[in-house]
Amino acid sequence: MMKLMIKSARNLYIEKGTILATNIIVVLVGLVLSFVFNNTSIVLFSLFSWWTILFFNMTINKDERSSYYTFLLVSWLVLLGSMLFIYLAENINYGVPYIMSDDYSLDTDWAPGVIEHGYYTVEQMNKSGIYFYANANCKLYILFLAYVQRFGNLLGGYHTIDIRLLNMSSVIASSLIVNRLGINNYGFDFNATKKLLRILIFLPNIMYLCGHVYRDTYVMFFLVSLFYIWNIRGVRKNKLFNIITTVVLFYCIYYNRMFAVVYAALIVFLALYTNKNKEKIISHMITPTRFFLCIIAILSAAFLLNYLSGNSAFYNNYIIGYTTINTQGGGISSIAYNMSIFPFGWLARCFVFLVSPFYSQIIGLPVFGNVLDLVYFFQTAGTCFLFFVYIYWLKSLKRLDSLAIINIVLFVSCAVITSGFRHILMVYPFMFLGAYNEYNSTDAHLRNKYFKYSAIILLLWLLIYTGSRFI
Repeated sequence: MMKLMIKSARNLYIEKGTILATNIIVVLVGLVLSFVFNNTSIVLFSLFSWWTILFFNMTINKDERSSYYTFLLVSWLVLLGSMLFIYLAENINYGVPYIMSDDYSLDTDWAPGVIEHGYYTVEQMNKSGIYFYANANCKLYILFLAYVQRFGNLLGGYHTIDIRLLNMSSVIASSLIVNRLGINNYGFDFNATKKLLRILIFLPNIMYLCGHVYRDTYVMFFLVSLFYIWNIRGVRKNKLFNIITTVVLFYCIYYNRMFAVVYAALIVFLALYTNKNKEKIISHMITPTRFFLCIIAILSAAFLLNYLSGNSAFYNNYIIGYTTINTQGGGISSIAYNMSIFPFGWLARCFVFLVSPFYSQIIGLPVFGNVLDLVYFFQTAGTCFLFFVYIYWLKSLKRLDSLAIINIVLFVSCAVITSGFRHILMVYPFMFLGAYNEYNSTDAHLRNKYFKYSAIILLLWLLIYTGSRFI
């Protein structure tokens, strides 16, 4: 007993020393960035970012938390490096560190507008006469960004790197949640979970998106968190916590991406449907008949949400806008989005979504017109890597358990509506969790066969893509 107590005390001492060392490293990095960008708020937001990651590690991993500190620090530093590279690349290309899309408007117009009008709640934004604030489906993110800017201004002046540091935290926190789901539901060991974490954190498209001022990383985090509290048995038993957290998450999801609340409802419905006494809740099989009934219910809920929200025109313009964007420039995307959704157009859109994002620099000898092309090259390389993941992901869908249904609904609906490389971020955590479980349960011989099949399919896709550019 005495030896156990001494060992526990020694481990606690080592853990405290590790936490202190990581905090010092983060502060030093933050100080360097504050000096380079002449902004003191960056060092404090660096700490906020790191403390958020530590909090989730201590809350979710508990007894095994000390095993993750080094990995998490390296992950944080790598994401920081990629974020700074993207920041500089866009500055060189556009003169500002934005892709000149929603990220620019959110950071330089909409959030400052909230501050200017003195809004502190979503309800105040809802009552405003300003068209955007009244109709946007990301009001909570705009409000959150406004609070970050207010806080940054108190710390020596807000800098756009502040919010990007927090975006990094949401990605790593989401990955830790998926990691814990894999351990509890599929029995992943430590080495397996480290591989899963690397994929979730270092996939180029994920790194690209968390290096911007977008809400996508937070929507992903909210959905994964909701899935976690309803599919980890120990957490699920705490009914009061579940109810309160679920209400908060629904509110956050609704006011960050309105249509994603349908996905949230699906997650809760499937969790309530599964056997509460099973240890591995998400592995509960669902019959094909009930699956199709579930799909009908989802479609009905989506139409009802559209009707009740009173934003039919907004969503119609939203869908039409993406259809127009995807038909420009020719190629596979143009062919798919020019097709009628039924009977085969939805399949074509799903195919396009599987290969998003994809930039032509990957084909032949890369020619980089500017430094931003290097970013797009790595994004495309990441999409090529996914070809070796999809075969396991498709196998996981055959189980028709709750995870498979969530994967199918999220993927198909996002593909049909937008095929946006940002929106696929909602799919990644569920996709990789299912795919990695299949990978772990596949023997080495079959893995080699799958690798060859995936390589052949990738090669065929590159040939098809090249040919489609001449259509």
